[in-house]
Amino acid sequence: MKYFLMLLSLWFLSGAVSSASAQITARRVAREAAADRAEIRSAKLTNEGLALMKRGRVVLAKAKFEQALRLDPKNAKAHLAYADLLFKEGKSLAAYDHFTKALKFAPEGGKDGAQAAQVIARIRSQHPEWFNKAQPKPEKAAEPAPEPQAITVVGEKPMLAVFPFDYPGGDSTAQGLGATFSEMMVTALINHGAYRIVERRQIDRVFEEQALGQTGALEAETAVAVGKILGVQAVAVGNLSRLAGGYETDARILHVESGEALLACHAKAASSAQFREAAETLAADLSIKVVKVQQAVAKDSTEAAEQ
Repeated sequence: MKYFLMLLSLWFLSGAVSSASAQITARRVAREAAADRAEIRSAKLTNEGLALMKRGRVVLAKAKFEQALRLDPKNAKAHLAYADLLFKEGKSLAAYDHFTKALKFAPEGGKDGAQAAQVIARIRSQHPEWFNKAQPKPEKAAEPAPEPQAITVVGEKPMLAVFPFDYPGGDSTAQGLGATFSEMMVTALINHGAYRIVERRQIDRVFEEQALGQTGALEAETAVAVGKILGVQAVAVGNLSRLAGGYETDARILHVESGEALLACHAKAASSAQFREAAETLAADLSIKVVKVQQAVAKDSTEAAEQ
């Protein structure tokens, strides 16, 4: 009897495992099918946008490209066409961001990638103030730098701009989640008091002037260029990802002068109701490690004084 019950338990257990495995497989297949549909729809919207461009319907074409890129952020043809429109409008920084993405996602050795690379070089030559990085100087034989101390901030607090987090989802609601999360992190950072935080309206003004943020995350180099326009010493960028077990979020602090990623941290949330706790986790981690940002900023000041 005991042996029979054991076999029965194993049978039920194997059935439960098989059912769970089947559900996981079904969800994966559904996600892949949805991604395929999004790519097909994105390609169709891109072709519609290109047709509108030929007819001079620029506003409608831009809307098509924006929608295409929300559906498929790796659509190189849409990035290239959208960048071309922005460049013709004089929105060089936004154009640069999309030309960079077009180059990243275009097939290697193709015409689209070559065209993007050509315009990227042109924009860089026209706007060296956005892209010139600090040249590293030979290390001096000096006393070793002190180990970073604990959480207390000593000296000047770095000026930091926190950009809206990216949350790929294909609609404005999804992008709104990223912006909401970044605002929660701003609040937590202000409460920790380790950084001087740029007001959101200043960031929004630059984004609007440069036509940025319409189709998802900025490339790191573009984010640094925006930081230079804002006059800050560092920028915080990040993203949200929806996974089976909830949400994951990553954040990085980029040094504006060199473009180097100084800090990175990670947090999880079981649901959107736990976003504030996740934002607090990121803010606490970035605040504890503020010394590394201070050291980079202090090095900038020292090198500027020596020139």
